[in-house]
Amino acid sequence: MLIKSIKLKNIRSYIDEKIDFPTGSVLLSGDVGSGKSTILLALDFALFGTRRGELDSDALLRHGSNNGSVELEFETDGKDIVIRRVLKRKASILQDSGEIIINNIRKELSPNELKAKIFELLGYPQDIMKKNKPIFRFTVYTPQEEMKHIMLYPNDRIEILRKIFGIDRYGTIRNNAKIFITEIRSMKRELESYARDLDEKINEKQAKETEKTDISRKIEEEKKILSAAENRLINKKSELDAARKDIEYLQKMRQELVRKESEMNSKERRKEKIKDDISSQKDKIGENEKLLMQYEGIDFDIDTLKNKSVELHSQRDEKIKAKAILQNEVSRLGMILEKGVCSFCGQDVRDKTTFSHNINEKAEIEKSLSRSIQNIDEELEACRNNIIMLEKKEQIQKNLDYVLELIRNSDDEFNETEDEIAALKSDIELLKPKLEHFSEIDARIKSIENEYEKLRNEKSDIDKNMARFEQQAKGIAELIAMYEKEIESKKRSREKMQHYDELVKWLDAYFSPLMETIEKHVMFNIQQEFNRFFQDWFAILMAEEMSVRINEQFAPVIEQNGFETDYNNLSGGEKTSIALAYRLALNKVINIMIDSIKTKDLLILDEPTDGFSMEQIDKIRDVLEQLNLKQVILVSHEPKIDTFVNNVIKIYKDGHVSRISK
Repeated sequence: MLIKSIKLKNIRSYIDEKIDFPTGSVLLSGDVGSGKSTILLALDFALFGTRRGELDSDALLRHGSNNGSVELEFETDGKDIVIRRVLKRKASILQDSGEIIINNIRKELSPNELKAKIFELLGYPQDIMKKNKPIFRFTVYTPQEEMKHIMLYPNDRIEILRKIFGIDRYGTIRNNAKIFITEIRSMKRELESYARDLDEKINEKQAKETEKTDISRKIEEEKKILSAAENRLINKKSELDAARKDIEYLQKMRQELVRKESEMNSKERRKEKIKDDISSQKDKIGENEKLLMQYEGIDFDIDTLKNKSVELHSQRDEKIKAKAILQNEVSRLGMILEKGVCSFCGQDVRDKTTFSHNINEKAEIEKSLSRSIQNIDEELEACRNNIIMLEKKEQIQKNLDYVLELIRNSDDEFNETEDEIAALKSDIELLKPKLEHFSEIDARIKSIENEYEKLRNEKSDIDKNMARFEQQAKGIAELIAMYEKEIESKKRSREKMQHYDELVKWLDAYFSPLMETIEKHVMFNIQQEFNRFFQDWFAILMAEEMSVRINEQFAPVIEQNGFETDYNNLSGGEKTSIALAYRLALNKVINIMIDSIKTKDLLILDEPTDGFSMEQIDKIRDVLEQLNLKQVILVSHEPKIDTFVNNVIKIYKDGHVSRISK
């Protein structure tokens, strides 16, 4: 089984994320609480669904979400498989129907049907499907707390191991013993043929290791030479940067000099322009003074004249209205006199002489009004002329005042410009001496650049030598790794041969007479295997004076300085080493004992370095090499493990949401 990808929607701290898993060793890296273990829980849920008291729906669905799902894509036995499980919030959080896609053929199944199908695909015995602990938890992924529970509680441990190994099924072994022995002997002959050249391979590996040592020595020598060259290059770069800063400063000074000279020339031109403007404005003063003399003696108050003009207009309007009334009255009386009858009442005009005299009086009054109007018009004309003359005089005076103000401002600007020119001349005189060293620094930069380029070429040559040696070392390391893998395989073959010899002997000598104790002997055999793997893994993880073994209760027995010590008395790193060795031994024994399992190429380690020292963390590299699996997934926040694995998936938390670094 190889994991390809997993997609989480509204699962704990994830909203919508997809994680792709390459083959080889893969590290889920991130701070504590970033969401690494959630991915493993989601993987467990996708395969086997929720389990009350162990993997509850409430612990998976994101707070505030009504729906969540996990979609897992993996490959097993040449089949591409996608499984999708769904959670829904109703009165409580429940699993809904899911689906499985096998080689692009989709089926919708209930949660239990999905679980049964997964057991079938992974080669797990169907009779353990309803047991509390899926075999996946002990062959592929075991949370750290569950492994500690197995180690610390003997009754639970034996019960769990009995369920895992299916001891109750061994009653059928007796009937197949002879066939089994024949097969073992055949396998032993094959292993014997395969392991025949083990010593020759060991010698070849030792020769390559000697060659690797020579190359490593050369690499170390080149590293020293490279380090010295890099230091020289750094120093020369610092010297070059300093010189460039000097030349940059001088270039700025040169630009400043040019700017100030340009500004001074501009000021000079402006000064001449101001001088010409002052001369021109002085000419205008004379012109305005001559115009002003023409209005000498005119000293009326313009406001009084304007008020008088308004009053005269008012009088004129009144007299024009009175005249119009009289004209109408004279005209009406004339018509009555001419007809001899009043047009209003129809009576005859009896006294025409008196009536005519009345008309004449009104006509005289009308003439008097006309003369008054004419006099007012003449007086108004005189007022208007005086106002126009005063306004012209006032405008000429304003023009004169404006020209005088311009001259004063121009004089001020002229003086200010002269001061600015003097200041610029002073700045220019200060800048010129600073630029005398420009050519000297420019020449020095060219010299330093040549030296710097020469040092770069030297370093490039050293880098090429290093690359050549490292390539040779890599090739030798690959050969050694190939030898180690082959030697280890041949050693395991010899160990298996020995094991097969022991097994055949045991079956021949003890199986039949000791049938009633078959379960005890099977457990003993498992314990022996378990103990051997446990000791092998512990020896890799711990280099201290400490020995371990597995007793009949499958409990770890720890001896230090000749004395047994309790597991709880160990340091954090020692506890983790024992738990991890126990975990790996259990995985190995289960994979050996149950041939149908399709998960032998996959292993998941959750925080395998909890409490480890830096020296112990280095041992994880050896563990990964010894495992030699197609896919190993590790969860850890230890940054050093990044260097041990083929791939790193970085996880971080943005607020309350886990995300994958792209």
